[in-house]
Amino acid sequence: MPESTYEIGRFTGSCAVTGAPLKPGEPFVAALVEVDEAGALTRFDYSERGWESGPRPKRLFASWRACAPGDEASRRPTIDTASLLALFEELEGSVEPRRMTLRYFVTLLLIRRKALVLAGERPHQASDRDAAIVVRSRGTDPDQPAIEVPVPSLDDAALAHTAEQFQQLMGIDS
Repeated sequence: MPESTYEIGRFTGSCAVTGAPLKPGEPFVAALVEVDEAGALTRFDYSERGWESGPRPKRLFASWRACAPGDEASRRPTIDTASLLALFEELEGSVEPRRMTLRYFVTLLLIRRKALVLAGERPHQASDRDAAIVVRSRGTDPDQPAIEVPVPSLDDAALAHTAEQFQQLMGIDS
């Protein structure tokens, strides 16, 4: 069973391109980048101008927009719901296990924030497909097709560790 972890640093406070500080309330782009062949992920923060003006990082894993925190002590931005929805959509169709795990956790957070509604689940069937949760965007017509999000195949310890790393990555207090 593959172990999936996100050992990623927190908000850096400066643009990875220009080195300029990101001021409280300033929009920025956080990017996860695979930095080696083993697939280790590192987080880089970019000012909007730095992100738009230069080439995207090679081996970009995922990205989202947020605003720099105002509280210098915490330096932990909370990702807003619109950014989470964009990340959810960006990860659609991913087949790489770590990206699928990230999408699963983003889905759970969007359910918690009531942006997605849990419409059901598909249990694991050995002869068929893996387990999945079934969701809909809040306010969509129930006759519209639902979205299936595969449940990652992690053991309980790996799932708990990944959840903890996800909380740190997204700046979510437990």
